[in-house]
Amino acid sequence: MKVMARDIIHETVRKALVKEKWTITHDPYRIKHGVANFEADLGAEKRFAAERDTEKIVVEIKSFLNRSNAYDLHVAVGQYRVYNFYLQIVEPQRRLYLAVDHRIFAAYLSEPEISAMLAHDGISLIVVNLNDEEIVQWIEQNTQP
Repeated sequence: MKVMARDIIHETVRKALVKEKWTITHDPYRIKHGVANFEADLGAEKRFAAERDTEKIVVEIKSFLNRSNAYDLHVAVGQYRVYNFYLQIVEPQRRLYLAVDHRIFAAYLSEPEISAMLAHDGISLIVVNLNDEEIVQWIEQNTQP
């Protein structure tokens, strides 16, 4: 299988997750089912001692560096939907997130029509301040059909 190039903000998002006590378990996280064979950027988990439980996530990272934010959104949403579909088959306890720079979130993804579309499609976000290598916001969406 051909290894895909990492997103330019990959390491920064990884560091931000580790700062929040997430353990990176997969880099990349492979999603395989039948002929489907994909690589999301990261798999991570966090143990909650009080509950003796572990939360597991998969993170797809997007920089939005093309000339068109609309094109980047189209690619990100399509990729998210495909990954989420197969993830629900192979490891449904893992939750999928799209990680983005806080500046692209503020300038584009937080616009009412874009955020409504993201909510409609159940796309959960991790908003990262790249300069501080910190997660500034988790946006949970309902992923039920």
